[in-house]
Amino acid sequence: MQTLDAFLSRLLPLVPGCAHPVALQALVDSAIEFCEKSQVIQLTTAAVNAVAGTFNYTIVLPADTNVSQVLRVWYGNAELGLPAQHDVNSPLAYNPVAGDSTREIGTPRMAFIVDPTTITLYPTPRVDLTSAVTVRVATKPSRSATTLADLLLEDWVEGVVAGAAYRLAASPSEAYSSDSNAMKYASMYRYHLGCARIEANKGRVRGDMTVTQRPFA
Repeated sequence: MQTLDAFLSRLLPLVPGCAHPVALQALVDSAIEFCEKSQVIQLTTAAVNAVAGTFNYTIVLPADTNVSQVLRVWYGNAELGLPAQHDVNSPLAYNPVAGDSTREIGTPRMAFIVDPTTITLYPTPRVDLTSAVTVRVATKPSRSATTLADLLLEDWVEGVVAGAAYRLAASPSEAYSSDSNAMKYASMYRYHLGCARIEANKGRVRGDMTVTQRPFA
């Protein structure tokens, strides 16, 4: 993790006269949006034990980090379905009751995400299983973060800084307020955000340059 100060040397020259606390919060706000929209910061949690009769499992993340989106969940080597919330019909998925006899017991097939840091397995595990539950998540900084992911500094510092700069330049009645600069930095931010989205989707692999012909329907 990198301290916010590591980003300041790039941001402050773009917004002369900006107070450090204001610049730091703009960096955090920019990093949150950048991570939410790109999903470029991802991690796979350490596998935790499944406990018979227990359906809720907490997603453990590094300090200063929140879940942006749960991407994949595994039970053992089997990937679980992740239904959208509007497809979850039973109220027990949202408010499960320990020991409720109406809940199916067996090998989990799905995971409900009702709380950003909690997954609910369904069916409820029948047996204890070591290192059973693994989660892949896209993360974002917390609003009170004092550090940011290393990758944001190493690969995406221009995007995060541009996002902070356009927010600050768009502020009214400040020494660093500038509509033209706000537009310029917003354009830079959108460019880097687009690059990050592509990387998040395909990873760091070479794409296939061939085109496969498809018959017309």
